[in-house]
Amino acid sequence: MREILNIAKRFAANLLVCFALAPTLLAVPGGEQEKTNTQKKATAVSVRIDGEISSPQLSILRRGIKEAQERSADLFIIDMDTPGGDLSTTLKMMEELSKYGGKTACYVNKNAISAGSFIAVACDKIYFAPEGTMGAAEAVSATGEDIGNSMSRKVSSFLGAKVRSICGENSRRAQIQRAMADPNFELKIGNNLLKPKGQLLTLTAKEAAQIVDGKPLLADGIAESAEGLAAEALKIPASAVKLFDAGIMPAEKLAKFSVQIAPLILGIGFFLVFMEIKAGTFGILGLCAVGLFLSVFVATNISGLAGYEATAIFAAGVILVAVEFIFMPGLLFLSIPGGLLVLASMVWTLSDMNPNFSFLQNIEALAWGGIKFLAAVCIAAILVALFGKLVEKSPLWKKIELSNTGSTKGRAPSEFGSLGAENESSEMPQIPCEGVCVTDLIPSGRVRIGEKIFDSTAQFGHIKSGTKVLVVGKKDFNFVVKKM
Repeated sequence: MREILNIAKRFAANLLVCFALAPTLLAVPGGEQEKTNTQKKATAVSVRIDGEISSPQLSILRRGIKEAQERSADLFIIDMDTPGGDLSTTLKMMEELSKYGGKTACYVNKNAISAGSFIAVACDKIYFAPEGTMGAAEAVSATGEDIGNSMSRKVSSFLGAKVRSICGENSRRAQIQRAMADPNFELKIGNNLLKPKGQLLTLTAKEAAQIVDGKPLLADGIAESAEGLAAEALKIPASAVKLFDAGIMPAEKLAKFSVQIAPLILGIGFFLVFMEIKAGTFGILGLCAVGLFLSVFVATNISGLAGYEATAIFAAGVILVAVEFIFMPGLLFLSIPGGLLVLASMVWTLSDMNPNFSFLQNIEALAWGGIKFLAAVCIAAILVALFGKLVEKSPLWKKIELSNTGSTKGRAPSEFGSLGAENESSEMPQIPCEGVCVTDLIPSGRVRIGEKIFDSTAQFGHIKSGTKVLVVGKKDFNFVVKKM
C-alpha cells in the first residue's frame, strides 16, 4: 500500500513538472515558427543613372530618392554606368545623397568614371558588377581640356574636402578617391603601394574587392545584379528582397535627349525666326521657333541644369518684346534690351555655372555656353544657306505670301516686282516715289508701288498695312521706305 502511494506521489510530481515546463517546451518551436511567418520582406528601390552626368540625371536621382522615401525602403540603389559629366550636377547629386536619411548603395554597372566615382563615394556602400570599373576622376575644363596648375589645385582641394566631409570616418575611401582625382597623390596602405605619383587610379571590380591590410580595398562586394546587391547589403536571402525599379519617365528621356542636342534645337529656331522676318509677319514658323526655344528651357528646368534664373531672364526678355510689339511697335527701346535678355538667357542655360566655383571657373563655363550658342547660330546659317530658297518655293511659303499680300490675291504673277537683276529695267520705279503698304513692315514686308508689289523694309521702326510711304532707297533686294 505504501509503495502504491509512493508511485502515485512520483506520478503527481512528474505531472506537475510537465505542466510547468509545457509553455517553455512549446515556445521553442512555436516561437521559431512565428518568427519565420512574420519575417518582413526587405524593400529596395533602384534607379538607373547612365550616360553623361548632367541635369536630367539629377532629376532622375531626386525622383528615385522620393520614391524610396515614400516606400520606406530599406535600401536605395544607384545602378550606375557613366563616363563622367559636369561637376556642378555631380556636387548636387552628392548633396542629395548625403541628405537622404536611409541606407544607400552604388552599383558600378559597368562604369563609374570621373564624376561617377564622386557620386559612388557619397553612397554608404559600393558594389561592383563583375566587369565594373571606377576611377579616372581628375577635374578638367568644360571643353575636356586640362586646366591650369593653380586652378587644378583649387578644384582638387575643394573636391577633397567635399569627399572627406561625406566619407566621415571612412578615411580609406577618401584616400582612394583622392588617388583617382589627384595624379600627384601617392596611395599607400600599410606596406602596399597602390598608386605612385604621376598616375590616376582606376580600379576593376576584382582590384576594388581585393583584401588590403585586412579588409577590402574599396568594394563592399561584387554582385551579379541589383537584387543580389540588396540581399548581400541587407544580409538577407534574395527571396526576401522586394526590389522596385524607379525607371526613367518619358519626360526625363526627352530631357536627356534635349540637353544633348540643345544647339541643334536653337539653331533650327533661329532659322525659323529668320524665315518669319523675311515673310514680314508672325505665323506658324514663328510659333514653331518659340516652341523650340521653350522646349530647351522646359528640358533644362525639368533636369535643373541652370535653375530658375535663366528662365526668369528669358521670360523678362520675351515680356519686353511682347509689350513693345503690342503697345508701342517700332520704338525699339524695349525690344532691343528684351532681345539681349533672351540671348543672354540662352547662353546661360547652355553653361555650367555654379555658385561654389571660382569667378574664373564660371567665366570659363559661360564661355563654353557661348560656344554652344554660336554653334546654334552656325547651324541656323547653314540651314538658311541650304534650304532658304527651297522654303520660298514650298506651298507653305506661297500660302504665307498670299496671306501677306491681302488685296493682291488673285493678281497675275507679273504684278509682283523684284529688285533682282532680271527686273532691272525702265519698268522699275524711280526713287523717290510713293507707295502703300499692303502688309505690316516689321521691319520687312510688301509695298505696292504703282501697279506692282515689291519686298520692302521700313527705314525705321514699324509701319502698319495701308500706310502711305515714300521710297527713299534700296538695300540688298528690298526697297527702303518711310512714312509719308
